[in-house]
Amino acid sequence: MSRRFFFLIKILLLALPQLGLSAVAIMIFTREFKLPDSQVWLHLATLLPLQCAFFWVWALISRKKNNSERRWFRVGYTTALFFKAAGINLLYLASYFSNQLWGAYVSWGNLSALLPHLRGFYLALGPSSIGALAVGFVAAGVYFFTLWKLVPRFVRWLQWTFAAPTTFWSVAGVIAILTLVSATQWFLNIDPDRMLRQDPVLAFWTNRTAAKPLLTPDMLADLAAERAYRVPVSFRKRNVIIISIDCMRADHLSFRGYPRDTTPFLTGLAAAGRFQQVDFSLSNGNDSPQGILAMLGARYPHRHNIYNFKLPDVLKQAGYRTHVFGTGDHTTLGDMRRFYGPNIDVFSDGLSPRSYSVNDDRGLLESLQKIPTADGTPAFFFFHLMSPHSLAVKEEAFARWQPALLKLEWEEMIFGGIRPEVMINTYDNGLYQADHYTKEIFEVLKTKGYLRDYVGVITGDHGEGLGERGNFGHTKHLFMEDIKVPIIFFESEPVDYGTMPWGSLVDIAPTLTERLGLPPPEIWDGQSLFRKSGPDRTFVVGKRQGQWRGALLRKNGETYKYLFFGKGQSDFRELLFNLTVDPDESNNLATADPSSLLTEMRRLARDQFNSPIPPIN
Repeated sequence: MSRRFFFLIKILLLALPQLGLSAVAIMIFTREFKLPDSQVWLHLATLLPLQCAFFWVWALISRKKNNSERRWFRVGYTTALFFKAAGINLLYLASYFSNQLWGAYVSWGNLSALLPHLRGFYLALGPSSIGALAVGFVAAGVYFFTLWKLVPRFVRWLQWTFAAPTTFWSVAGVIAILTLVSATQWFLNIDPDRMLRQDPVLAFWTNRTAAKPLLTPDMLADLAAERAYRVPVSFRKRNVIIISIDCMRADHLSFRGYPRDTTPFLTGLAAAGRFQQVDFSLSNGNDSPQGILAMLGARYPHRHNIYNFKLPDVLKQAGYRTHVFGTGDHTTLGDMRRFYGPNIDVFSDGLSPRSYSVNDDRGLLESLQKIPTADGTPAFFFFHLMSPHSLAVKEEAFARWQPALLKLEWEEMIFGGIRPEVMINTYDNGLYQADHYTKEIFEVLKTKGYLRDYVGVITGDHGEGLGERGNFGHTKHLFMEDIKVPIIFFESEPVDYGTMPWGSLVDIAPTLTERLGLPPPEIWDGQSLFRKSGPDRTFVVGKRQGQWRGALLRKNGETYKYLFFGKGQSDFRELLFNLTVDPDESNNLATADPSSLLTEMRRLARDQFNSPIPPIN
């Protein structure tokens, strides 16, 4: 028994170097991205059997006909060690940077778009990105050379570990470790779905939507809604236009009182009475997939799935030709192309053949120029511009406010030391650039005959932190800088929408269908804002590991916002603000004695998100 136990210890020692690096990496992830501490043990417990299986396979190969003495074995073992370690540790590094920049893990699907993204990163980050890549290649070369020099010792360690036991006991040792891992995961009582989304290695392989996912009640409801939907015999077949501008904050727009003229084209439309806007408007999420799917599908982000019955699906049934023109990756990022669904006739994003890079808005205009002129078939257009985003290509012609950046200072974005005044100037220049390309979109559509009879909206998919609470970028929080976006309706003819005091992205699609005379699907969460007071509540969901949730309520002329984070008592946090008197969210009412308002907001969130609030021990 002691020999077998000693064999188990030797296997653990063989796997220890990588497990040590993995422990450091996952502890950094738990601190930076607010993962539960149990994620450390789960991650190590997942890697341990994989490590043991790796060494066991090579031990079997080495024992057969004394292969360990042959040169090909030493070359193969060295190469396998290198790619195993490089693969895991590069994945940690890439996932850390991707989380810092856009709040998502790198996935296997992202690799299919690697070359276009590398070009985009170079244009956004500048020559320093080439230097960082060169340093990485040099480090990899040094690491491989070191392994090659030490490979005789590595082979001896492998032989020492597996010298005494037979194949039977080798298998038994691996099974013992698997049993230990299973027991660890059992006692941690971890939700499998949450585990897959939070672990960097597991998420790399699993975060792509399955071709035929297991049908949830929400999916079945969406499929039933699509089958039951009936297009009325008579409705107004007007063109429908949605323009989404990445990171577009409501409080940095000149026509809403911002002192800088960031949006001269839109300001001109406002002065001419060409559009009407919602007074208090929000995104329902804090990243692009959440915001885009909320505006197209009228569903809150926690209900998004590939079977959502969205506005393009409704219009396709009504005889429309549907178009999606996006800057950026709308194919592999968040598996977005799958979520857009099968009813898109013309799809073009930053990965499509273009003269410009993936994050350059000029590429969208280039693709739009290729569409035919209007032929009487009603058309739906969805445009997504990226100019205000930190990774977008910034043109010097629009660098109006200085000092500002044309290339992102990626070291400061990742490691700290960001200059708020520079980031604000850069962001405002991006809005100015996006306003220009919005004007260009209008001109192309007008030239091609699509603006004779239309209804549309201009909005942002989410906000952008510009230093508030030390918050830069998006996907980290659900404060107002992260989610307060404009919602602007415009039409080919003057129409009074009435007072629109309140609304969110899920209300866009119902409003547009009402203007066409089409009934909104009963499954939609949003409601029309046309000549209505709007909803009295809405809900928001945070991207960062799916943790943040929130409810907003209009009551007695005031707006209240409730946020909570985490599922367990150990990481649970809740915030309650009266936005009417505290728009900067500086006074957390949830820290006071429980009130009837806090109880009501907890009930709203509990009913919407189907989880105990506060969580039960």
